[in-house]
Amino acid sequence: MGRMESMLEDLKTQIDILSKRGEVRSAVEDVQEVLPSSEEREDERTLPPLSDIFPIVDEYFSSTNRLLPLFDQIKFMQMLRGWYSNPDQRGSATWAAINVVLALGLLLQPHIDAGGELTVATLVKNAQSVLDEIVTREEDILSAQIVLGLCILFQESPDPQPASVLVATAVTLVHRLRLYSRSGQENLSQTDARQRDRLFWIAYVLDKSISLRAQQPPLLSDAWTDIDLPEADPIDGAGVVYSLQGTSKINFFRLRVQLGIIQGKVYDWLYSVTADKLLSAAKEQFVQSIECTLHQWEESLPREFMSNSILESAPPGTVQHLASLHWTYLHTSALIHRAHSHNQKWIQIILQRSAIVIDEPIRCAITCPQPSLPGSWSKLVSSSRACMKFWDSMLTYNEPLIWSTLCGRITGLLLLLVNNLTEPQHEMLVADQRLVEVAIQSLAPIAAKLRNRQFQQVYHACEELALKVRTLIERNINMASASEVDFLLPEVQFSSSLDETGTQPVLGLVQGLYLGHKRPEVMPINPSGEVMLQEDGVSLVINSAISGTALFSWN
Repeated sequence: MGRMESMLEDLKTQIDILSKRGEVRSAVEDVQEVLPSSEEREDERTLPPLSDIFPIVDEYFSSTNRLLPLFDQIKFMQMLRGWYSNPDQRGSATWAAINVVLALGLLLQPHIDAGGELTVATLVKNAQSVLDEIVTREEDILSAQIVLGLCILFQESPDPQPASVLVATAVTLVHRLRLYSRSGQENLSQTDARQRDRLFWIAYVLDKSISLRAQQPPLLSDAWTDIDLPEADPIDGAGVVYSLQGTSKINFFRLRVQLGIIQGKVYDWLYSVTADKLLSAAKEQFVQSIECTLHQWEESLPREFMSNSILESAPPGTVQHLASLHWTYLHTSALIHRAHSHNQKWIQIILQRSAIVIDEPIRCAITCPQPSLPGSWSKLVSSSRACMKFWDSMLTYNEPLIWSTLCGRITGLLLLLVNNLTEPQHEMLVADQRLVEVAIQSLAPIAAKLRNRQFQQVYHACEELALKVRTLIERNINMASASEVDFLLPEVQFSSSLDETGTQPVLGLVQGLYLGHKRPEVMPINPSGEVMLQEDGVSLVINSAISGTALFSWN
């Protein structure tokens, strides 16, 4: 329209000039040739043959839409067939809705072969081209479905800003249609009322998820909501997933909505302006309350749908979505304890200490305390470990749902790295480091493409931490293989203290480490002196010249 207006202005100027020359008629004919007719504009809204797109549509409704019921399949298929059978009744909303469904089908089910001409980018561009017309038309369910579908699509793009704008538009439509209230459902069939409820909850989930990732206030208020949770076992089976073994089932949609409600509470109680004004004791109570609710949510999952089981138990077409559910759970849990990828201050403390751990391990043991680890640390680590195993078994760079779960993925990576640095002797160290290396390698092409300063900072911090842990593991392996070390140290502990006067050795107050090897024995140390034990070129130097401490170093 902008280009057409500019062309009209130019041609109007030409007409004014030509009119003075008696050539107005010719100029008007030129204008008519430039402007497209309404029939030509309609002809631009084309779709491939129905036989070409039907497999994509069918796959979308049998997988993605079954878990996140954006459209009613029967009504959509009637609309789709009407588009092809009645060309005179084609509308922009119908065309946009078909493009959205095709884009979602291709994006979330990348194994479908749609040929080179049908791409997600083209389909999204088609739907966007009529978006202004759709959102300003008379309120109806189809407009909300199109906008929410585009919001889901943009959630899976490197730039999250369009999704934020679209979810705001979707919330506006929710308010117009009064989807948040039962009062808007009078005189509706049960099917239509159920679809309205589902659209509200999809908008709710997107709103809470996007706001929490951006740490911005959500737009939908729980205080206004008068809608029941999605049914656990609806008549049409929407959201229901059975395990491959057939021994259990869940309702994915209901679980995702419940998790969205918890996400909303995390922001309201811990990250909002009001939360910032709370006393520490009140915040701690909120943390415990939300953590308990989140734990109950996880406990409601059958064993087959736990994070460490879904790769073996989830049916085809659902693994990515179930993995996304667990990534979201992990990120939400980390946000409760502020041990996540957005907490730059915490990451900086870890980086500072990691440098000392590697470069000066003995001084670190004496002068640099362990960083403050959040509550439920072991639970966070075990959840991270289970989720990080998804990296091994799934595609990454071209994986569906990679962008919407990126915060959870980076958080899981960070938590494993911090655990490896702070607990260098835990039994899962090598296995966890392998998960870390796979994740960093998989994130490399994303880091190259995503020009986001915060993501780049966190990614490079993870690279640096991974390098330090790698160095620590290699050093441990090398030193553990040296039998001379074991021969030298039958009676030596690796950190000690002198008494308060700094003149008498303390035999019992010995807490230290030698690259993670702990020993209970101690030996007397002469104050203000130096002791050296040497065997086959390996030397242990004990220096107690500093009052109150005894420093150990290896040569």
